[in-house]
Amino acid sequence: MLLAALQAHLPSYSRGGRQSELGMAAEVRVHANEVECKRSNSAQMVSSGTLVRHMQNALDKRAKVKELASVAKADGITVYVGDSVTDLGALLEADIGIVMGGNSTLARVAAAAGITIQPLITAPRTEAPPPGTLFQTGSWWEVAAFAAPAKRPPPGASAPAQANSTRNEVPTSTSGLESRGAARAQGEAQPASGVAQAGAHPQVPTVLTVAGSDSGGGAGIQADLKTFQARGVFGTSAIAALTAQNTRGVAGVHVPPADFLTAQMDAVLEDMDVHAVKTGMLPTVQAVHAVADAVQRHKVTALVVDPVLVASSGHSLADSDVAHVIVDRLLPLATVVTPNLAEAAALLGDSSPIQSLRGMEAAARRLHQLGARCLLVKGGHLASRGDAHEAVDVLFDGSTMQHLSAPRVDSRNTHGTGCTLAAAIAAELAKGLPAAEAVRAAKEYLSAALRSSADLQIGKGAHGPLNHGYATNRWGGGPSKRIDLRVYGVTDAASNAKLGRSNADAVSAAARGGMTIVQLREKLANGGNFLEEARAVIAAARPHGVPVIINDRVDVAMAAGADGVHVGQDDLPVALVRQLMGPHTILGVSCKTVEQARRAEADGADYLGVGAVFATPTKDSRVIGYEGLQAVCQATALPVVAIGGLNAQNAADAIHAGAQGIAVVRDIFANSDAASATQQLRAVVDQAIAKLS
Repeated sequence: MLLAALQAHLPSYSRGGRQSELGMAAEVRVHANEVECKRSNSAQMVSSGTLVRHMQNALDKRAKVKELASVAKADGITVYVGDSVTDLGALLEADIGIVMGGNSTLARVAAAAGITIQPLITAPRTEAPPPGTLFQTGSWWEVAAFAAPAKRPPPGASAPAQANSTRNEVPTSTSGLESRGAARAQGEAQPASGVAQAGAHPQVPTVLTVAGSDSGGGAGIQADLKTFQARGVFGTSAIAALTAQNTRGVAGVHVPPADFLTAQMDAVLEDMDVHAVKTGMLPTVQAVHAVADAVQRHKVTALVVDPVLVASSGHSLADSDVAHVIVDRLLPLATVVTPNLAEAAALLGDSSPIQSLRGMEAAARRLHQLGARCLLVKGGHLASRGDAHEAVDVLFDGSTMQHLSAPRVDSRNTHGTGCTLAAAIAAELAKGLPAAEAVRAAKEYLSAALRSSADLQIGKGAHGPLNHGYATNRWGGGPSKRIDLRVYGVTDAASNAKLGRSNADAVSAAARGGMTIVQLREKLANGGNFLEEARAVIAAARPHGVPVIINDRVDVAMAAGADGVHVGQDDLPVALVRQLMGPHTILGVSCKTVEQARRAEADGADYLGVGAVFATPTKDSRVIGYEGLQAVCQATALPVVAIGGLNAQNAADAIHAGAQGIAVVRDIFANSDAASATQQLRAVVDQAIAKLS
């Protein structure tokens, strides 16, 4: 598929009457032999399906892309999305070529031709990528976010009447495509990535939260503002109530006059371009009316209603008749409503609790009939589901009922989870995601925050707070920067499969045997499978205190919440990886020379993987021997793990050469008893280190 500004083109030479549902542009033109385009149930996915040209082979496809790219050059740029080797020519003709999925044949052909493939998150928005560079993703929504028009309609609003009406306008933070294409056509110099052009004012997604203040900092306004910052939007606030609150419960509530709440909202909405409003604790009927009036008066188009009625400690946070007024005034205005089981029953006026998935579905349908466009009924853990390890929510948009499951996190630190989830949804709506995708993104963020906060100990009560900024501040869930490289396991999926076990099973066994750190290495897995594997390995390693490092894939490391990433000399630049991963994650770099080691240290690496010390079938690399290893160890202050052909017989020599540990693949993961094999390696390494001290 090729996206030219607000137009989408589908070049295809496939036959067989396949159906296509496209929803990423205002107009779709199909260049194909036979494609039937149908109207989807979702208003977001509509295709005109105009057949404009027949195509016979990959050369025709490339020629068509070249033609379209030439036409778009004056007022936009072209983005081509492909998933096979036959797309390679077309991918290179577009300004931005995006590889969808993990086609290993395409990757091998690209590598043989000297073409680099990088994660889509690294694609530049204000300058052309280097020649021969493609970008990869497994998500169409990531493509949509990258290729979105520079000034899109607010969430819930209808599309503009003229498909090309927004070209050449100042880009938002999500896309600089049109303005970049216009500047290039006029011969203007392009600024470096991330640097705004003179006179340009990128639009910052802004969210207003109207809620109660939590003096303990775990919920309410405080949680919302932390979430906004973590999700990359600007947060503003209007305080509907002040609470004296901590991890033990609510000691008191003070409610300011409704006219002062109105003054706070008007002050923000009259001055700033607010893209979404989120409500939380609204303690009185007057407060609900004030919010509804302000939403209507200021024509707010994206509203998330979190009907906070009772605190997690059990304390009531609203008058008894507030639920009824929320239904009458706010539900018809809401884009997304996020009640938990008790709140859903209260909004419906039911005295009996909701106790099953079927009950949640029925509540979602009834609330939709009362005016809400999209319902997220939060179930937490339902005993009737029969799975103690899964938490499930129900998402209903009036036509589709979805069950959204996530691994349950066993933690006391759950105070403010409802506020955090609703705030994250509002943040994603402000950035332009459709409601369903905003909910999914918000749930992923909340799940990661819960996992990262499980070990926190803040306050003495039963309900502790979250670490909303876990990506940059790892207070309890992640490792410190003290990196123990003594026995550095590198997974081998093929060897584990031959032994009838998963990577996660083998990692758990090796951790029991004394492995101090593990790298998940998956050279052939696509992004989605790699992410699932990473999450499984992290779950296996974390109980043993073993950090998990992801090989090469920065996007997978970030998505899985891994402890760090390891990159080679041909991967993303170390300085860019450090910028993407943040200061508190572990960053390892493969080196074989003193120059490479010093550069990696300067760019922010935490440790170096140096080798290959000996030849090995798992690492196609020039052998440097003990001499090369020693030279690098002496040239840098960073800790070094020796890589390549290391085992129990030669590990001591690597330690004596200056390494802090050895990286091992086969001697752990090709051994049927990974725990014993690791235990033997650990004993040799520890003995060698002891002799040096």
